[in-house]
Amino acid sequence: MSKIEYTLSGHAYDLVAQALNDNDKNYLEIGVFNGKGFAETATRFPKKKCYAVDPFIEDGWTIGGTGRQRGEAIVTQEQRTLRNIEGIENISLCKMTSKTFFDDFFYIFFFEC
Repeated sequence: MSKIEYTLSGHAYDLVAQALNDNDKNYLEIGVFNGKGFAETATRFPKKKCYAVDPFIEDGWTIGGTGRQRGEAIVTQEQRTLRNIEGIENISLCKMTSKTFFDDFFYIFFFEC
């Protein structure tokens, strides 16, 4: 049983679910904030590998306002994400920027694994 704080619904995650239903591909989410929608997606599709990429650093684009200055760690969101994804076996959390992920790890994750 997952520790998701609440169930998300809405057009964006409905589209993700539809796309994941229609193929055998895995799932990558860039920027998970609290990890709620990501955890729900991973729970809904337990046979798919689900990757999350988030450095948990305020970048000025964070929805919901973190109260942090640009470049500061967003510890609360990281802790909430870890709580929300705890125990979900098909999740890999990559604590890094998307640039680092794509520059250094994308090929390894998707072509060598």
